[in-house]
Amino acid sequence: MTFIKIKKVGDELVIALDDSAREMLGAKEGDTLVLTETERGSVELTKPDAVMLERLRRGRAFFNKYRSTFEALAK
Repeated sequence: MTFIKIKKVGDELVIALDDSAREMLGAKEGDTLVLTETERGSVELTKPDAVMLERLRRGRAFFNKYRSTFEALAK
């Protein structure tokens, strides 16, 4: 078990991982992590696999391509 600190940076709250947590996750600066709620109500922090990252990239590209359409529909 390791503890994670939450810090305020400007107007945002950021999670600060100590060396132990970064090592457990295999994470480095700039990586994307996934925070998931489990069926039992706890949360799980994981590093996404390549398939999930590709899906995320494609989803963002799709949204960016049709951004004006989504904005018009949201009005």
